[in-house]
Amino acid sequence: MKTNLLFAFICAISLSACTSEPAPLKNSVVTARIDGRDVVFNTVNVNQRTYNENGYVYTDVRVTASVDRNPDERISFVVEKNVTGANSEWYFAYWLYETAFPKMPGLEMMVDKNDHNELLGTFSGQVQADIEPHDVVDIENGTFEVYY
Repeated sequence: MKTNLLFAFICAISLSACTSEPAPLKNSVVTARIDGRDVVFNTVNVNQRTYNENGYVYTDVRVTASVDRNPDERISFVVEKNVTGANSEWYFAYWLYETAFPKMPGLEMMVDKNDHNELLGTFSGQVQADIEPHDVVDIENGTFEVYY
């Protein structure tokens, strides 16, 4: 009996040593210098939506990043899943309170990695308020590391 208990105990230990927990997701972050201020957007939400347009199936990856869960200042962009390269986003905006600042011509976004639920890249350029007085905001040294 003692031998059986000892054998069961050894098996239990060896099995528990072999199980592995899934690796935790890395922390997502979006950073940028906005009108001379360094901003770290450390609350990142990602949504995916799949579309079928005349047989062409694709998935949008929608990213919204804010500072400490405060939606007053945020950056939002949308890219097609698995598409990389320059200006592969089809939407980009900076938000301050409820004013949207969509990208202006010349804003550059480079998606370096966009697969295996990992989205990495850079962005810089200007955005302009969509309401009067149509203020322009400079965005420099933008980076995104998004894991979902």
